Amino acid sequence: MWCQARKIEQEISFQIQESKKINSKKERELIDAMGSLETERNKLRQVQIRVNQALKDVRSYRNEKIDTYYLERGVIEGELMQLRSLLENAEVFQSLKVKQNSLTDEISTLTSEVESIRDNQNRLKANINKKIEEIGVYLLNNDLKRQNEFFQAKEFHVDYRNNLAFIADKNAKYSASSNFYLKTSARFAIFLASLSVERMRYPRFIVCDNMEDNGIEKERAQNFQRILMEYLEAFDNSSYQVIYTTSFIPDEYNNDNYCVGGYYAVDNPSLKNVN
Repeated sequence: MWCQARKIEQEISFQIQESKKINSKKERELIDAMGSLETERNKLRQVQIRVNQALKDVRSYRNEKIDTYYLERGVIEGELMQLRSLLENAEVFQSLKVKQNSLTDEISTLTSEVESIRDNQNRLKANINKKIEEIGVYLLNNDLKRQNEFFQAKEFHVDYRNNLAFIADKNAKYSASSNFYLKTSARFAIFLASLSVERMRYPRFIVCDNMEDNGIEKERAQNFQRILMEYLEAFDNSSYQVIYTTSFIPDEYNNDNYCVGGYYAVDNPSLKNVN
């Protein structure tokens, strides 16, 4: 009997342990299920919230269509504004392009005019210099044969910047009287050229004082006067004025047609009644 009871007790103890294991497992499963249930409930609440919000925004098909049209209209108006801005910019650009073309044409015209004026000025300058050289050579060639380089001269130059007249060599050395004759020839070459070249900017007026400077001899001074007077005969004497002072005036010019005032000498000084 005792063995039977012991066996039953062990059997019951084993079943109790199994039952406890099963209960523990069920408790864990219940806890997991409760956690899943809470998670699903949270999901459900979130879904419900979204559904509620969606239900609040539910509109009729007509209203949705109107809203769509409003949206499309806004997009189109935006595009129109952009296109209008582009059109205005294009019109401004076109206007500026026309103005640019006009200015380009004007610049081209003015550039051509400037070039034409410059070319004319250069031609005029060349003609003037050529005429001055021609007259300078004429005055030197017709000088009395006192300076070989003068009556053999083929060219004549004026360095305006340095106030220098020369034949070919700027550093050529001549006598004092020949240097004076050369400078005088340069002054009159410029003056006489102005009578021949109408557009030459020169007053057609010359004043020459003390024309017997640096020991120039009487015959040479008178020869220059005759050369000058012969050259001037080709021009209207009302178109220019020459004031020329000299103590060696040739007899043919010593008259009222050419001279003004008296002839001053030791016994007839220019300053009188001076104590």
